[in-house]
Amino acid sequence: WNIGEVLQDPAEDSEGTDMVLVAYEGSGEESEECIARDRLRPPPPQLPTSQWSSHIKKGDPLELWYDAGWWQVRLLEKKTKTTFTVVATEYNKTHTVTLEQLRPGWVYSAGSWRLTMDNTSYRIDEWLKIVSRPKTSAHHVPEVSEMTSDNPLEAGEEESQPEDAAERIQGYKWGFGVEVSGEDDGLKGCWSPAEVLRVDLEEKKLLVTWMAEGCDPQNELVSVERARPAPMWTEEDNAKWAETISEFECVELYYDSAWWEVRVKQKLAKLHFIVESILYNNSHRIPWTRLRPCFDWRGWTNG
Repeated sequence: WNIGEVLQDPAEDSEGTDMVLVAYEGSGEESEECIARDRLRPPPPQLPTSQWSSHIKKGDPLELWYDAGWWQVRLLEKKTKTTFTVVATEYNKTHTVTLEQLRPGWVYSAGSWRLTMDNTSYRIDEWLKIVSRPKTSAHHVPEVSEMTSDNPLEAGEEESQPEDAAERIQGYKWGFGVEVSGEDDGLKGCWSPAEVLRVDLEEKKLLVTWMAEGCDPQNELVSVERARPAPMWTEEDNAKWAETISEFECVELYYDSAWWEVRVKQKLAKLHFIVESILYNNSHRIPWTRLRPCFDWRGWTNG
């Protein structure tokens, strides 16, 4: 995205045109260009870094100031509090940059700005309400729906320390629905649905049976660190959420009997989407029914 100014809008003089004359900021007359109207958007909000930099996670869309323009990138790694590694997915190029070179990945739709923080897409008004609240947790940014008196983390209350394996294993029992993270090559980054058959308190492991479709159940003993409870997310929840999906949002795709983290590359008609995996560099065209939000579980205490 280049910064510019509209010099002449032919629509003011004639009807039916979709072109406008713009001049790019910081350049002379040679930078003037006649472009399609649908390539324009107003300048996005200017948020202080304190309102967003501590909330970005791997996979979140950002914009990088590079070669006199803002380029769409994704966060790969936080190296320090002020240094980040990002990837330009359209060009498969990585950059290690400072915080001053970044801003949120803005999406302008239907007259409203959206940004993605903590792998969740928010309208700008929603996000400003969240960051204006008293700090409740060092890790968790509450959803707008959580901003009620029922939230167990009241303003000023400190979040407990991360649970160790001995604490985490206590929450599981026979028949419990879980998801298990993949660790083999080709399975990293996915969450496979399973059901607990036995809890081994001494070894801190779970015997699970995979809920894979189209084959007989198979069992495996997995460490409790690889498991999380299956999200409490209904089809009705998903149908409402699917209406809000925006381009560049981080979501999870159900593929090959597991949930994989992907990015929405393009929103198509009838709630179909083109999504891409940054980790595996492949794309899929799918309906909304195979998508859900990105879930992040931090333990029985932190949620």
